[in-house]
Amino acid sequence: MHPKGKQLDDIDVELTPVVDNSNLFEQLIQDIPQSVNELTDISDDASQSAKEDNNTKCSNKKIIERQSWTDKQKQLISKYFADNIKRKEPPKQSDVKQFIHLYPDFKERKLTSIKAVVYNIYSGKFKVK
Repeated sequence: MHPKGKQLDDIDVELTPVVDNSNLFEQLIQDIPQSVNELTDISDDASQSAKEDNNTKCSNKKIIERQSWTDKQKQLISKYFADNIKRKEPPKQSDVKQFIHLYPDFKERKLTSIKAVVYNIYSGKFKVK
């Protein structure tokens, strides 16, 4: 039966409830804690589970140890990449690899971090003495 073109009075709608909600209110009342002790037990359990969730989340993260650049390191980088700094362009990956080969103290540094130092020098974020 399609209601198109019919008046509201002509449409038969069956209004029987799909779900029996007669006992729902009584069940909700029974689930409410009856005393303050039950409330604190529930909140303690919730806070304990939240702490456990935070511990598991933190254990999956990698710990990044940052190293600050010494003035000597900045001077070496600024002397080696002086042309790049004058042109205000970051060095190429092959240039950075050659720099690391010449100065093995920088082997623990990432290529991108060395490029970032060059950028920071020519953008004025780092002061080289």
